[in-house]
Amino acid sequence: MIRTVWSTLSLRDLQRISDFYEKFDPELAIKVLSFIQQAIELPRIFPLAGRKIPKIENVYEIVTGEFIVRYEFTSEKITILRVWHGKEKK
Repeated sequence: MIRTVWSTLSLRDLQRISDFYEKFDPELAIKVLSFIQQAIELPRIFPLAGRKIPKIENVYEIVTGEFIVRYEFTSEKITILRVWHGKEKK
């Protein structure tokens, strides 16, 4: 299986998402992060399953629940580039 690497920006995204949900419900924040981490299993198994981002080589995104995960695929790894809620501005 291909290894997964989280970019600095994607880790900041996870922190921002966690901080937002933690204000309302700390348990929900944990569940949301777990949900996102489970969602990246799809591109690890089927890297081309995501929607190809036009004009950006090897970059795809998946929509999982209310979240969008953008990643880069190479033969050695999947790099999670960004994660955001669908209602957030990019």
